[in-house]
Amino acid sequence: MNIFFLTYAHERGIRMQTGGIRKVRELGNALAKMGHRPAIFLPGDEYIPENDPARHEPYPVIRLPVLRPLSAYLAQFVMPLWFSRRSGGFRPDVVYFRTAPTVLPLLLSRLMKARFVIEINGDILGEERGKRARLWRDTLHYFRMRLTLTSERINCRGANAVVTLTEGLKRTVTGRYGIPGEKVFVIESGTNADHCRPLDPGECRRKFGMDPDQPCVTFIGVLYKHQGIDSLIDAAPLILEKYPETLFLIGGDGPTKNAWIEKAEAAGLSGAFRFMGVIPYERLPEFINTATVCAAPFSGNRGEASPLKVFDYMACGKPVVASDIPSLRPLIGKSGGILPVKPDDPRELASALIGLLGNEGERSRMGRNGRKYIEAHHRWDIIAGETVRALQAGAG
Repeated sequence: MNIFFLTYAHERGIRMQTGGIRKVRELGNALAKMGHRPAIFLPGDEYIPENDPARHEPYPVIRLPVLRPLSAYLAQFVMPLWFSRRSGGFRPDVVYFRTAPTVLPLLLSRLMKARFVIEINGDILGEERGKRARLWRDTLHYFRMRLTLTSERINCRGANAVVTLTEGLKRTVTGRYGIPGEKVFVIESGTNADHCRPLDPGECRRKFGMDPDQPCVTFIGVLYKHQGIDSLIDAAPLILEKYPETLFLIGGDGPTKNAWIEKAEAAGLSGAFRFMGVIPYERLPEFINTATVCAAPFSGNRGEASPLKVFDYMACGKPVVASDIPSLRPLIGKSGGILPVKPDDPRELASALIGLLGNEGERSRMGRNGRKYIEAHHRWDIIAGETVRALQAGAG
């Protein structure tokens, strides 16, 4: 099966090794290993891996505000047509598009006589980006939201199949856009369990300039407000009372990074929190394995999502403390590797982290459970197989 993946993302902290672009890369690689022929179209200023089995086709973008996404959406339409022509007629059986405010991919699929599959990876109405309120920004956000909702409606109704990351998103999509449930396939995210794997924590801590015996609470992700680092900062004093040597290691970049650095400094916690910036994908396993416990303290308004970080944490054999939000509850219930806490409750978060920091046996048990669950359900080859079934069902 020939599959054209169209993807675009650009915000501080989002690069090839993180978020949706990373997911498409991993999924494309898994499909290529299964014998399919994926071509991934992505912005030309992204990092392009040299040894991936999937084919990467960069498209040009104009590096200016507003013009960058507009040029990307246009390029996602033009470049696949040009690629097909210059590659001797390589045409897609499927155009797979991660949602964005454009209907050009649907038109592209019609022109190329390919099936169209759209992935809905979040709820635009539930997103909280952590930006300060400004009239021009709020106005721009409103029109972008309306454009996204309108284009999603057109794309979903015109698609052969719709992929959502959670059951909650499926309910949202079917209710909001009036499409039949049998057209929507729930396929969660996954992780590269060969890359993200258990490593020696002491050695990993040394590589990041830490004492090898130092207890560490580790987080990685794009630093949006909904990641809940506010709660972790508020919980830290209670944790440090019990375990004063604990280091809170924060990997990633994003809109709220500076605000969280300032908050930690104002609370006298600058020595306990270390903001590491973007962690290269090659070093992701080393970074996660610094952890005594991994944290995913999402805020209560996180919305529906299938966060890669939680799968990466468990693949590395780490116990996870995560907010008990609807999109994570099935994973919490099935994996045995996640301790749930009430969102936006620093005291409960602190209590859970303290309990695990002091219980090596429970940490080991949760880590084994999580790793076993990932190997059985969330490797990318498994996710690729589920995706192929959805693509084939869409052919009907």
